[in-house]
Amino acid sequence: MLKKLHILVLKSFVGPFIATFFIAIFVLVMQFLWLYIDDFVGKGLSIFIIGKLFSLAAVSMVPMALPIAVLLASIMTFGNLGEHFELTAIKSSGISLQRIMFPLIIVSALISIGAFFFAEKVIPISNLKMLTLLYDVRHQHPALDIQEGVFNNDIDGISIRIKDKNLQTNIMYDFMIYDHTNNNGNTSVVVADSGSIKISDDTEYMFITLYNGNNYVEMEEEETKLEKRAFHHRVDNFTKQTIFIKLKGFGLELTDESIFKKNYQMLNMHQLRETIDSLSKKYDDANKFHRVSLTKNKYLKHEVKIKTSEDTVKFSSGDSIRRNIEAKKLPTIIDLDSAYNSLSLNKQKKILKSAYNQAENIT
Repeated sequence: MLKKLHILVLKSFVGPFIATFFIAIFVLVMQFLWLYIDDFVGKGLSIFIIGKLFSLAAVSMVPMALPIAVLLASIMTFGNLGEHFELTAIKSSGISLQRIMFPLIIVSALISIGAFFFAEKVIPISNLKMLTLLYDVRHQHPALDIQEGVFNNDIDGISIRIKDKNLQTNIMYDFMIYDHTNNNGNTSVVVADSGSIKISDDTEYMFITLYNGNNYVEMEEEETKLEKRAFHHRVDNFTKQTIFIKLKGFGLELTDESIFKKNYQMLNMHQLRETIDSLSKKYDDANKFHRVSLTKNKYLKHEVKIKTSEDTVKFSSGDSIRRNIEAKKLPTIIDLDSAYNSLSLNKQKKILKSAYNQAENIT
């Protein structure tokens, strides 16, 4: 009887669990999309890259989707049993609610254990691949889009302006190209009646084919004074000319994943413990170094009074205080408040100002 009952509960649970799990994954992936949609739009990403990024994001969100799926599936399972009065019939036969829920408790425990090992073994790898790919996508230049009547500066050192373009033939009219690659100002200008732009398949080069135009190049002069320059320039006429421009940042350049391996999101528990130990050791060493440095260089430089159990002794530095205290072997009580209150108002202000300046220098 109980075995059939447990099978019934498990069958009622499996369907809603699978459905709610994928719904939760879908909602979380959509949240990921809306969070980074500004980094995706207008960059000409392929379906493969987008699909890979969303798949890695979905894998990284499995630990968040599982608790939601278990909760909703459990509610739906017992809600359906109660709606069809099956719970009432089961309880009337003398079976407690705990016995009915026992198979789901076991399944939930197994899901929790599986989720732990999944987060331990799979999540660091998926996070590494996803965040590396996301970094590459976010640092990719937008796809080149030449607007009419507007200078386009997407290409480093090149400014392009067109007056009109034919969307059917991809012919653009009234080209004007400024070459600033030498950082010498507007010393090289190309003007053409018409032309076309083509990007190579690997998005590494751009080919600009121009028709019926002129090249204007201002010649370099050794004379530095403006009034003595002759401003020589060269004009080249052409009926057809092709310009090759190497593009940087327009194609997706994959970054080495080893750069991000030390990030905490890419570490499992063993690696996190090792990182915590190494950071704790570095912190202790830095704390010890700064404590010794501050004691020697920042504090106990001025004459202070050390009130002991037998007498009051004056010392001029931290080192001498330690040496004399160790020599006398006296229990010490540093009464700084009374020493500060015994000073005049002007000296108190000077001490506070000096302490403030030292604190500023330390931070």
